[in-house]
Amino acid sequence: MLIVTGVTGQVGGIVARALLAAGKDVRAIVRQPAKAARWRELGCDVAEVDLLDSQRLAEAFAGAEVSSSCCHPTSIRRRAFPNRAP
Repeated sequence: MLIVTGVTGQVGGIVARALLAAGKDVRAIVRQPAKAARWRELGCDVAEVDLLDSQRLAEAFAGAEVSSSCCHPTSIRRRAFPNRAP
């Protein structure tokens, strides 16, 4: 199983589609449930996980051979440190 985070973005989406086209088993990590259905339809195993939830993230990565992690650092930083100035 190959893991792709940031799959709903431009780079992660390209990576996931290329892996699927090559016949690979892909687990797409998505934060928003509304965006999960599209990736299931494309053939991904989908894990709905917030990247700040370490327990769920560990479960989502269980059994992975490799991962491609691409996520926007600003959005995570804002949620992880809401009181920090930009």
